Amino acid sequence: MELRGFRAGECFHLGGRKYLCTDVGSRTVSAVCLSGIAVVKNGRPVKLTEEEARRQGWLNGPPYALPELTLDEWDIEACRKHPGAGKRATVAARQMAERR
Repeated sequence: MELRGFRAGECFHLGGRKYLCTDVGSRTVSAVCLSGIAVVKNGRPVKLTEEEARRQGWLNGPPYALPELTLDEWDIEACRKHPGAGKRATVAARQMAERR
């Protein structure tokens, strides 16, 4: 992918994992990993699916309760657009923009 192909709120793939784009800068992209989400609840590690994480508010942001990664130009080249990006992603992007 190229930098101009990223939109906050849309998903993409990198290294076999699915990510949610949270911000696009002039040379970098910030994202939260949606594959294998691990959180700590009541002092115990718990794995969540993407849907469970969404329902429980882990993906409400910014700011996000999950760690954000910063991807540079080398990482960006290796990314692939998520085939499900579309209307649902556009709605999510609009909601993210309204929270800012």
